[in-house]
Amino acid sequence: MKKKLGIAQAIMEEQKIVLLDKPMNALDEESVENMRELFKQLANDGATILIASHNKEDINKLCDDIYKIKGHRLENIKIVV
Repeated sequence: MKKKLGIAQAIMEEQKIVLLDKPMNALDEESVENMRELFKQLANDGATILIASHNKEDINKLCDDIYKIKGHRLENIKIVV
């Protein structure tokens, strides 16, 4: 519930940068799809969304640029130009 409220607050305040930590954890499939659509809309409206997640499906569906933290280094996995 706290995650949904935080996302709602970001939308209402029209935040330009939104940081999400495992946003799909503990959500049912319908809620996951709703959140994916919401994140896509936020991005289309100009927001930068940073997602920390282990869920490769969400990452691949939602992210233009993908980075992985390995040790003390940030590795680029995918960049969309």
